[in-house]
Amino acid sequence: MRYSELEEWRKKAGLTRKEVADKCCVSPKTIEGWRTRGELPGYAAALVSRLMSDSIELHLSLPDFRKLMKHMERLNIKTIDEYIVHAVREKLSRDEKISV
Repeated sequence: MRYSELEEWRKKAGLTRKEVADKCCVSPKTIEGWRTRGELPGYAAALVSRLMSDSIELHLSLPDFRKLMKHMERLNIKTIDEYIVHAVREKLSRDEKISV
C-alpha cells in the first residue's frame, strides 16, 4: 500500500497522524517512516486496509463471548475496540521481547 492512500483516507476520516498511529498500535515516528519510504510494510498495509474498511468481523461462540466479556471486565475495558487495541499492543510487546 502506498502512503498516499493512507494519507488520503486519514484526511477523509478527519484523523490526525497521531490518531492513525494509535489505531495501528505504532508510534507517530513509525508513521513518519512510512511517509518517508512512500509505502507501508505488509503487516501495516493489512491492518490499515481493515481500518479503512471500518469493519473487523469477530465470530465467537456464546461461551467464548462470555469468556471475552469476563476478561474485559477484569481488565476494566469497556468496548471491543479497546480490547482489540489492548490485545495487539500485548502481542507486539511480547514479540519485541522475543526478538531482542
